[in-house]
Amino acid sequence: MKKFLVLMSFIALLSYTQADITAARRGGIVFGFDGLSNNEVVNTAIGEDQLAVEVSDEGSGKIRFSFYNEGTQDAVIAEIYFDDNSNGSGDVLEAIDSIEDNPPSVIFTDEDVKPPNLPAGQEAIPPFVQDFSIGAENPSPAKGVSPGEEVGVIFTLKAGVDFADAIAAILGQNLRIGLHVQAIGDSGNSESFLSTEPGGDPVPEANTLVFASLFMGMLMIRKKKTA
Repeated sequence: MKKFLVLMSFIALLSYTQADITAARRGGIVFGFDGLSNNEVVNTAIGEDQLAVEVSDEGSGKIRFSFYNEGTQDAVIAEIYFDDNSNGSGDVLEAIDSIEDNPPSVIFTDEDVKPPNLPAGQEAIPPFVQDFSIGAENPSPAKGVSPGEEVGVIFTLKAGVDFADAIAAILGQNLRIGLHVQAIGDSGNSESFLSTEPGGDPVPEANTLVFASLFMGMLMIRKKKTA
């Protein structure tokens, strides 16, 4: 069984693109975003191409979500929302521990985030209801995440929940992440994006999904050994 897992890991890494490896800056698992509001096809395509979140284990019962905007088209991540326990499988996140902006011109806060829920969140299935959120300070187009910038939010996990449980919750759509993105493309309008499609399918890169499945399997084996 060990030899089989090693072989599968090697095959998965061979199929991994350089972009996938580069995106995983902190050794985590990278998920993409699908358009939710779809107000303009061109703007939706820009967001789907440039936006990503890397989920990584911070240790000591903490988890990090690093949001990237990688591309050449105008777009600014203005608000970020978390819908925890969306399908009733149980809460994953306890509280926001800290927010890390990069560069310093990016300034996010978890206080008085507006709008309070993801715009067009009611169009998701099930409807998106935020449990946690962070937003760029005003003016958000200047202090949000523009191309080449990032923001990280670190959470404390619920008691009894570990990193593997959190990844399983994302893959199982119990923990969903929404983005409200402003000043997109030539029109400068906004769109909402979701880490799962409105129909419910996870949308990490195909290679990332293979890696995530292998990673989850290895974590479960390790947990059994240490139990």
